[in-house]
Amino acid sequence: MNPSTKDILLAVEQVPSDKIILLPNNKNIILTAKQVKPLTKKMVEIIPTETIPQGVAALLAFDYDANLETNTNLNETGNRECENHRGYARRTLNTTRRS
Repeated sequence: MNPSTKDILLAVEQVPSDKIILLPNNKNIILTAKQVKPLTKKMVEIIPTETIPQGVAALLAFDYDANLETNTNLNETGNRECENHRGYARRTLNTTRRS
Protein backbone atom coordinates (compact mmCIF):
# COMPACT_ATOMS: atom_id res chain seq x y z
CA MET A 1 0.00 0.00 0.00
CA ASN A 2 1.30 3.44 -0.88
CA PRO A 3 1.99 5.94 1.90
CA SER A 4 -0.28 8.96 2.26
CA THR A 5 0.91 12.57 2.26
CA LYS A 6 0.39 12.53 6.02
CA ASP A 7 2.62 9.46 6.42
CA ILE A 8 5.46 11.06 4.46
CA LEU A 9 5.00 14.40 6.27
CA LEU A 10 5.21 12.69 9.67
CA ALA A 11 8.41 10.92 8.58
CA VAL A 12 9.91 14.22 7.36
CA GLU A 13 9.04 15.94 10.64
CA GLN A 14 10.74 13.17 12.65
CA VAL A 15 14.05 13.53 10.80
CA PRO A 16 16.47 15.64 12.88
CA SER A 17 17.83 17.45 9.81
CA ASP A 18 16.22 20.55 8.30
CA LYS A 19 17.32 19.53 4.77
CA ILE A 20 15.76 16.36 3.40
CA ILE A 21 15.87 14.52 0.09
CA LEU A 22 12.98 12.17 -0.60
CA LEU A 23 13.43 9.16 -2.90
CA PRO A 24 9.93 7.80 -3.66
CA ASN A 25 11.25 4.73 -5.58
CA ASN A 26 7.78 4.29 -7.07
CA LYS A 27 6.10 6.34 -9.79
CA ASN A 28 2.80 6.22 -7.87
CA ILE A 29 4.35 7.96 -4.85
CA ILE A 30 6.15 10.83 -6.62
CA LEU A 31 3.12 13.18 -6.63
CA THR A 32 2.33 12.34 -3.00
CA ALA A 33 5.93 13.15 -2.02
CA LYS A 34 5.74 16.47 -3.90
CA GLN A 35 2.67 17.46 -1.83
CA VAL A 36 4.78 17.33 1.35
CA LYS A 37 7.12 20.15 0.32
CA PRO A 38 4.73 23.08 0.99
CA LEU A 39 3.42 21.48 4.21
CA THR A 40 6.66 21.67 6.19
CA LYS A 41 9.12 24.37 7.23
CA LYS A 42 12.01 22.05 6.38
CA MET A 43 13.82 22.21 3.05
CA VAL A 44 12.55 19.16 1.18
CA GLU A 45 13.68 18.11 -2.28
CA ILE A 46 12.25 15.19 -4.20
CA ILE A 47 14.33 13.14 -6.62
CA PRO A 48 11.68 11.41 -8.73
CA THR A 49 13.02 7.87 -8.50
CA GLU A 50 10.60 5.34 -9.95
CA THR A 51 12.44 2.14 -9.07
CA ILE A 52 14.60 0.79 -6.27
CA PRO A 53 17.68 0.62 -8.56
CA GLN A 54 17.23 4.34 -9.27
CA GLY A 55 17.04 4.99 -5.53
CA VAL A 56 20.21 2.98 -4.92
CA ALA A 57 21.96 4.91 -7.72
CA ALA A 58 20.87 8.17 -6.07
CA LEU A 59 22.26 7.03 -2.73
CA LEU A 60 25.57 6.05 -4.32
CA ALA A 61 25.81 9.43 -6.08
CA PHE A 62 25.13 11.36 -2.86
CA ASP A 63 28.02 13.65 -1.89
CA TYR A 64 28.20 14.48 1.82
CA ASP A 65 30.36 17.53 1.08
CA ALA A 66 27.92 19.02 -1.45
CA ASN A 67 24.90 21.17 -0.68
CA LEU A 68 21.27 20.12 -1.06
CA GLU A 69 20.80 21.72 -4.48
CA THR A 70 23.95 20.13 -5.94
CA ASN A 71 23.01 16.69 -4.66
CA THR A 72 19.48 17.01 -6.01
CA ASN A 73 20.66 18.13 -9.46
CA LEU A 74 23.33 15.42 -9.71
CA ASN A 75 20.87 12.73 -8.72
CA GLU A 76 18.15 13.84 -11.12
CA THR A 77 20.67 13.67 -13.97
CA GLY A 78 21.85 10.25 -12.83
CA ASN A 79 18.31 8.90 -12.66
CA ARG A 80 17.61 9.97 -16.23
CA GLU A 81 20.68 8.00 -17.28
CA CYS A 82 19.64 5.02 -15.14
CA GLU A 83 16.32 4.80 -17.02
CA ASN A 84 18.16 3.73 -20.16
CA HIS A 85 19.81 0.72 -18.51
CA ARG A 86 17.43 -2.18 -18.27
CA GLY A 87 18.06 -5.87 -18.07
CA TYR A 88 15.72 -8.60 -19.14
CA ALA A 89 15.67 -12.09 -17.71
CA ARG A 90 15.27 -14.84 -20.25
CA ARG A 91 14.79 -18.50 -19.78
CA THR A 92 14.45 -21.23 -22.38
CA LEU A 93 11.42 -23.38 -21.85
CA ASN A 94 12.03 -27.09 -22.28
CA THR A 95 8.90 -28.48 -23.91
CA THR A 96 10.05 -32.09 -24.28
CA ARG A 97 8.50 -34.51 -21.85
CA ARG A 98 10.32 -37.35 -20.20
CA SER A 99 8.61 -40.73 -20.15
